[in-house]
Amino acid sequence: LLIELASLHPTTDMVLPFLTRLVDPANPVAIRREAAEGFDHHHDPRSVEILMRVASSDTVSEVRAEAAETIGEVQTPQSIPALTDLATNSPDPAVRREAAEAFADQPPALALPAIEALIATSDDDEVLVEAVEAVGEIEDPQAVALLVRTVTGHPNQTAQREAVETLGDVESPDAVDALVRIV
Repeated sequence: LLIELASLHPTTDMVLPFLTRLVDPANPVAIRREAAEGFDHHHDPRSVEILMRVASSDTVSEVRAEAAETIGEVQTPQSIPALTDLATNSPDPAVRREAAEAFADQPPALALPAIEALIATSDDDEVLVEAVEAVGEIEDPQAVALLVRTVTGHPNQTAQREAVETLGDVESPDAVDALVRIV
């Protein structure tokens, strides 16, 4: 609770050094995980840099995954390339999944092209599922179009099925029309 309260302080220059000390691998897992989550209140390129280091090097998968997830909540231009790198290149499947899912928290104009590129290039079924689900969480007309393109043009059946299921979860007349056309 103390870490969460401290992370809410609006002075980023005070909070980042505090959280950085707490994500040190010498600290217990619960402290590192909570500290990684605390960066979500500080939309600063330094937050992304620190979280990338944690997502790439912490000794515990759940801490690495929390760092990846939190990058999605940090609204900076560095977040999209960081998420793309993690979703594509991390050796940890949990980090890849969390990074793919975290695109949903980014601005649609930046997130949708990045997710589309990830869907087009990934051969990891779990990443594809999370990326497609992320599209469904984005409230933008282009999201439905991307889901339809995934259903009709993606070579991976897992991606196609997930896109159909996600279309069914999207509450919009365009999604219903798309499902009718698909059927």
